[in-house]
Amino acid sequence: DFLRRQLSENYNEEVLTAEGLRIYSTLDARAQRVAALALREELEKLEKRFPKLASKQPGKQLQGCIVALRPQTGELLALVGGRDYRSSQFDRCTQARRPTGSVFKPFVYVAALEPRASGPTITLASQLDDSPLSLATPSGPWQPENFDHEFHGQVGVRQALARSYNVATARLAQQVGIARVVDVARRMGIESPLPQVPSLALGSADVSPLEMARAYATLANQGTRPEVRSVDDLVNGQGQTLERKRVPLPRVLDPGTAFLAISLLETVAERGTAAGVRATGLRGPIAAKTGTSNEERDLWFV
Repeated sequence: DFLRRQLSENYNEEVLTAEGLRIYSTLDARAQRVAALALREELEKLEKRFPKLASKQPGKQLQGCIVALRPQTGELLALVGGRDYRSSQFDRCTQARRPTGSVFKPFVYVAALEPRASGPTITLASQLDDSPLSLATPSGPWQPENFDHEFHGQVGVRQALARSYNVATARLAQQVGIARVVDVARRMGIESPLPQVPSLALGSADVSPLEMARAYATLANQGTRPEVRSVDDLVNGQGQTLERKRVPLPRVLDPGTAFLAISLLETVAERGTAAGVRATGLRGPIAAKTGTSNEERDLWFV
């Protein structure tokens, strides 16, 4: 379905209805099979572990999605929009927008690390304040809390992101300015509405998983934003390869800023909230972030 939508955006109807047309996708067949199996099996494990989450009704079952991109090119390697296409054709990777929780926090740190005329707001050696915070909003005082319901005083930048401290991040976002955080997220590929409110720093905005994957791919690609694509080539009945629209890949972040952000996210995977990824046996360099929305309704891993 996603490939069909992309084809109609990049080629005219005359080309797509021609006889003998062959379409070559960027999808990695093995990765696609593995992703579909992993999503189904892991959701079933959750239901066995927490029986209250299980439901026999298809419309009320736990759902999820997986999307995998090649950061350097934006090629779509795998996309699983739900646990069973037969019961639901809704694509949660591209059509669903959900509160992002803490996977939004790296945008705050990128905004703070970016070089400005007066220098970056923080360095990786900076200390952040994780003491109680209260901000006035039109709906009353906003007082963020940490997941462990404790405050930690002065904490290092690495520790603040690795442990996903809400209060330190919210205070940093105020120091940087929410408008700058929005600007960074936009440049990195987030297109969904981003309300300029203090809670945005902690992931109150609804974003699609594909947007988030593209934004993180921008970091992995050293600050150059990829254009997501699922079509590799089109070959007509005469064996001629048809030209597709070429989209230049813009550099949206300083490579040094992207490097520092990746370094922070490597710490998250080594000894932070994403350390469980190492327990699976994965080796080599891994940069990652977890996210949870209110009442753990949405769980993210990037």
